[in-house]
Amino acid sequence: MEKPQSIRQWQGLFFSIYGARNDEIYSPSDILLHVIEEMAELAEHLRKEDRESVVKNIPDVFGWLLAFCNTCEPTGIDLENAVWHKYPSVCPYCLQEKNCTCISQELKYKDDRELLEKYRNRMKQKPFILDGWQQMFERIYGRVNKIKFQVQIWFHLFEEIGEISRAFRLGPRAELEAELADAFAWLVAACNKLQISLSEVTWQTYPGKCRTCLKEKCQCPVI
Repeated sequence: MEKPQSIRQWQGLFFSIYGARNDEIYSPSDILLHVIEEMAELAEHLRKEDRESVVKNIPDVFGWLLAFCNTCEPTGIDLENAVWHKYPSVCPYCLQEKNCTCISQELKYKDDRELLEKYRNRMKQKPFILDGWQQMFERIYGRVNKIKFQVQIWFHLFEEIGEISRAFRLGPRAELEAELADAFAWLVAACNKLQISLSEVTWQTYPGKCRTCLKEKCQCPVI
């Protein structure tokens, strides 16, 4: 099996490995609890300043986040579309294409801005490969994230996971998609801060098969 390239391909890979099993034994709420569980484990590694374990935990957070997208009713959520809708190669708050200035401003996200819609239509600017998304977010937010402590970036990700839970409970769906896009953005920001490739570390853990039973279609017992 070839390594996935786009976010959509990664989402498809996790569905191929775990989709049937997850559909059989888990509800979307159960999957979201797994996301929270992985984030709690990652927080423990951060508290212990165990960088190696943090890096090893990142693919699990990413994988369960994609699994949650796959199980969202009625037809799943295409994370790639959600990310591009929220972040069409610009900061959706200050509309800067690089070196975002939001740190010095109190700006609100307005999904209906005409200019933001024009950015969404510039499909040639949309990254294709996962590394390309990392580079896009680094271009937009790299300067502002450079002055942040690593733990601040992780706290932002923890915050977004909580907001996913709230949006999942209360809706509407567009808000859930926006929060999922934010979570992906902060996960990528954390990878950029660590100077690692999300694509590479995820493929090392999930090289086209389940990390535990080593099957292309997961056959792990329920735990």
